[in-house]
Amino acid sequence: MENCTVVSEFILLGIPNTKGLETILFVTFLSFYLCTLLGNLLIFSAILAEPRLHTPMYFFLCNLSILDLGFSSISTPKFLANLWAKNRTISLGGCMSQVFFYHFLGSTECLLFTVMAYDRYVAICHPLRYLLIMNWRVCTLLAAGTWITSSFHATILTSLTFTLPYCGSNVVDYFFCDIFPVIKLACADTYIIETVTFTNTGMVPTTCFLLILASYVRIAASVVRMRSAEEGLKAISTCASHLTVVCFFFGPCALLYTQLSLSKVLATPIQIFCDVVTPMLNPVVYTLRNKEVKAAFRRMKGGRGKLQVTMQSSSAEVTMMESQNRKRAPAWTEREVRDLIAVWGEESVLSELRSSFRNAKTFLKISQGMKDRGHNRDPKQCRVKLKELRQAYQKTREANGRSGSEPQTCRFYDELHAILGGSATTTPAVLFDSFNGDGGNTEVGFGDEEDDDEEVVDSSQQASGETGFPDSQELFLTLDLEPVPPEPTQGCLLDSAGGEGTSGLHVFQ
Repeated sequence: MENCTVVSEFILLGIPNTKGLETILFVTFLSFYLCTLLGNLLIFSAILAEPRLHTPMYFFLCNLSILDLGFSSISTPKFLANLWAKNRTISLGGCMSQVFFYHFLGSTECLLFTVMAYDRYVAICHPLRYLLIMNWRVCTLLAAGTWITSSFHATILTSLTFTLPYCGSNVVDYFFCDIFPVIKLACADTYIIETVTFTNTGMVPTTCFLLILASYVRIAASVVRMRSAEEGLKAISTCASHLTVVCFFFGPCALLYTQLSLSKVLATPIQIFCDVVTPMLNPVVYTLRNKEVKAAFRRMKGGRGKLQVTMQSSSAEVTMMESQNRKRAPAWTEREVRDLIAVWGEESVLSELRSSFRNAKTFLKISQGMKDRGHNRDPKQCRVKLKELRQAYQKTREANGRSGSEPQTCRFYDELHAILGGSATTTPAVLFDSFNGDGGNTEVGFGDEEDDDEEVVDSSQQASGETGFPDSQELFLTLDLEPVPPEPTQGCLLDSAGGEGTSGLHVFQ
């Protein structure tokens, strides 16, 4: 032991049975790697650039893109360099880095999929409390926890691997450094590292898989109890992308770590699929099934879309547009109001309304959100309607706050309460504005315009006395002054895949 030579580098044999195919392998791996970089960088950039995507789901998707960028860069660049330069050596430090980052990023991705499953569970099973439960503090803690926990996991495995003495052959029979190919070269007992590795790499994925399975069992039970097939399909749609990438991740892991006698002919392609193909497929899966991400991509190319054009238009053009819309503004339909509430409830919109008193740009964004959902409403119309809804909600809460009064409700009370007052309850006992922490009468985010020109009404409609949707007075006075129903199990479904929210509670006759 004293006279043994310390290994300072290793030789990677590469993919078995591929002699003479170096050029094909180089082109194939380079293509996959460039597609992975492009896809994940595009998703990362789109989420950062688009305020509408600043929500919990896309925050976790941003983390996943970073993980895929790192995971694909662990072994692929070195493998490409070896193919190009015909040099298969890797330094001891390089080998240690590959072992550490492979288990660090792999474990982080496994934990992140579990957190994303929990996010889907809250969105579908507790939609009215979604923004309260998955607030930014909770999301940050969950994401940070996945990275920190995995760093400890990877540090332990890497330390145990490279504290072993390596004094014999330095030829690694694989295309990158992993624990088991490397410890075969150790000239000491490897029982401890093998036991710890099997325990850790077995416990982490198994525990995560069981938690994901439990989340989807609860989601499935909620979908079965939904009142309409449309709501069920929307719920399934929000989970489809996540389920797909979970299968991509856990399927190969199950084969690699449960079938230890798997031959190299099968094990190596499975490993390549995990390391090279999956990081490229993840952004494809989320892009193809997600309307909001695709809309963000459209805005990124060619002028960055209609929102930027609208914000760069002159004030005279905006005034003219609003004047024209005031002349022919149709009554608000139920679907329009529900979509307006859904846009209003987006975290990025609420954050801007809370942080700024002058918020004309925020209402431009709300107007653009309505246009994305197929409605032609200008910022002034959106502001007035939101103020009407807010006043109707506050009047209902004030009425319920009076002692001895019969519980009352108004249209969209649950949806409005999820935004203005927290989770849906029967009779709010305290008038509290969750945005500001003060009285419920505080008007947040609606004070940047004059109040003497708020009504946007269809002139012909006004003359005839017809209305397609009640204003704030009707919302309070004629809207079902009845006992408030108990909290529904399925309120409004947050469609994180880019669709509108739906509601299981219908108050229209």
